[in-house]
Amino acid sequence: MEKEIESLYDFVKTMYGRRFKELELMVRDPLDYARLVKKIGNKMDLSEVSLEDLPAPTALAISMLFSTMDMPTLEDSDLQRVLDACDRIIELTETRKEVLGFLESETSSAAPNLSAILGSSITAKLIEEAGGLVSLASMPACNVKLLGREEIDDLLGFSSATVKNNGMGHVFECEIVQSTPPPLRNRACRLVCSKAALAARVDATTTINSTKGGEIGRALREEILKTINKWQERPLLKSATPLPVPRVGESKKKRGGRRLRKTKEKYKMTNLRKLANRITFGVPSENSYTL
Repeated sequence: MEKEIESLYDFVKTMYGRRFKELELMVRDPLDYARLVKKIGNKMDLSEVSLEDLPAPTALAISMLFSTMDMPTLEDSDLQRVLDACDRIIELTETRKEVLGFLESETSSAAPNLSAILGSSITAKLIEEAGGLVSLASMPACNVKLLGREEIDDLLGFSSATVKNNGMGHVFECEIVQSTPPPLRNRACRLVCSKAALAARVDATTTINSTKGGEIGRALREEILKTINKWQERPLLKSATPLPVPRVGESKKKRGGRRLRKTKEKYKMTNLRKLANRITFGVPSENSYTL
């Protein structure tokens, strides 16, 4: 269903792009794009079209571009094909919402461990986005984090504040991450994704492991909460270690070892200097040199 929506969305962008190419850069959601194309159609005056469903910066940008550009009109046959594709996109999106609602009601039994961590709604979105529980179980944690992510590129210079969750995926919307302080949310999201990937693998192999009660998921959730609480604890203050009591009259112990022996060998007195020290000044000796 998702692939069919994407193919229809690409068709509408290609056909309607001949009239308003910049629209696809400002409205990236297929449902919003289809609804807006149905509203605009071949109209030459955008004041007749209601843009209340769009964010204020996006609506302002569309109005400014539409008023400053020469918009060609599509032929009636091409416009009808575009409108039919838009109706199909809206119909498939509504059907997708119904399927998603059904999955939310069934996730507690189909994926109990994953639901215990993320909740039924987020679990259903991940399963639908991945294409099934088995496909979700085969994904690494770094890819689970990106499921449901919105692209924030090509905003024509406008602010990315209107993008949901600043480009994060569905996992960022779960209760655990949202209840974490903002400075720790990205770190908590990575932790939740790693545990959610393990829970999905457990749920995908329930026939082998026979874990249908969600005990593993609840244990992983408790582990996540304990870790996040540990991050928020204040560090323990290190007590200052007092200096030892000085001992008067005792010689200080010097550390020996290989390094000290090497240093002594490097700077030790040579044999020639030892012989010179043995010779008494002004007294001839057997080892003295004579000219």
